[in-house]
Amino acid sequence: MDYSRYLQRIKFSDRARVDDQTLSKLHQQHVMSVPFENLDIHYRNIFDLQLKNIFRKVVEDRRGGFC
Repeated sequence: MDYSRYLQRIKFSDRARVDDQTLSKLHQQHVMSVPFENLDIHYRNIFDLQLKNIFRKVVEDRRGGFC
């Protein structure tokens, strides 16, 4: 999985560090960039929560995330 593509998706341009401030900024950027979406349920699409499939949906397909 290419984490830099995820950071681009959420428009995170700061240097990624392991600290509270960076975690807070990552969380904020994710919430503002990846909306909640439940269309798969309404369209009766089969989905699972494997990381590669979530990455494809949210980053590659630029769709919303799960609750």
